Amino acid sequence: MLMSRTRRIVEPILLAGAGSFLLSMLHVPVAWLIGSLMVGIGYTLTQGRPTPLPPVFITVGKSLVGIAAAARFSPDNLMTAAAYAAPLLTALGITGGLSMLNGYLISRWSGIGLVTCLLGAIPGTASANVAISSEFGADPSIVAILQYLRLLMVVLLVPAMASLFTPDSVTSNRAISVIDTHVVALALNLAVLGICSALGIWMGKKLRLPTKEFLGSFVCGLGLFGMFPSQYYVPRPLIVIALLLIGLSAGLKFNWQHMVKLRKAVLLEIILVLFLVACCLGIGYEFHRLTHVDLTTALLAFAPGGMEAMIATSNQLGSDTGLVLTIKFIHQMLIIITVNSLRSYLHSTQRAGH
Repeated sequence: MLMSRTRRIVEPILLAGAGSFLLSMLHVPVAWLIGSLMVGIGYTLTQGRPTPLPPVFITVGKSLVGIAAAARFSPDNLMTAAAYAAPLLTALGITGGLSMLNGYLISRWSGIGLVTCLLGAIPGTASANVAISSEFGADPSIVAILQYLRLLMVVLLVPAMASLFTPDSVTSNRAISVIDTHVVALALNLAVLGICSALGIWMGKKLRLPTKEFLGSFVCGLGLFGMFPSQYYVPRPLIVIALLLIGLSAGLKFNWQHMVKLRKAVLLEIILVLFLVACCLGIGYEFHRLTHVDLTTALLAFAPGGMEAMIATSNQLGSDTGLVLTIKFIHQMLIIITVNSLRSYLHSTQRAGH
């Protein structure tokens, strides 16, 4: 039994590592994220059912992304966001409205309940929306399918498109700069990052932060890099591990049987997500033109994907990770307000019905 469980964990990780390495040799954009995602889907299909990793793996992946984002964050990012508050909030309002429209259209054309489709369409909070869906009287399995299908498509499409606007020299220069300018021994650096990550995970759970593993580690990372700006650093292999764990965890949740049963809703979701991605990339481009923020940063900031995946992609492509994080965080807060408002509305409606 123990050997079987160990094999189900080790086997997909090794396969994802091999597949991602091959894609990286072929210079595929964000190879460790896309490769592990594709291997995860393929592995699930060969097993005939979803085979998710234990939660600790995605927790570690999100935590590492949080630490890496903290290393690239600057207070200037907040000033930039404040300076462009009007176009920023307008763009976020439009992208959020388009996501909700997607949910409404899927409900109208597929016959699935409106609340289920809306929860399945809200971007950036996949696991949280699945967890709370039963509180709203929604179907958790359908919410999961809509959420993870969108996530898979965004992770496959957006990094490749964003990389078209990223010079190779920028990515390579950013990768070199985070390693060679620091003096702390590697063992001590890794130990401190591990303590910071563990503390961040604990703090995120204790404070019930949204995307708790990521934000808790990010806050702890800000403290570490703020106090010791030149001593500690995030080695590139840790970023690779984070990309692999996030991509593989998403891919192993792929459920082909549910896709077949809900093929009409799935087909609608695919078409509407393609439209949504195109619209969000257009909004990112217009934000770039108005604010002169670099194009890759703007595209990733407004892409309808999860915070961790887009920030990891930003870090990999060498764009302004801090600004992507700031915009995604504002978006996350708006989503939380929307979900809480929806919850209050549904509860009041239910009470009125009784």
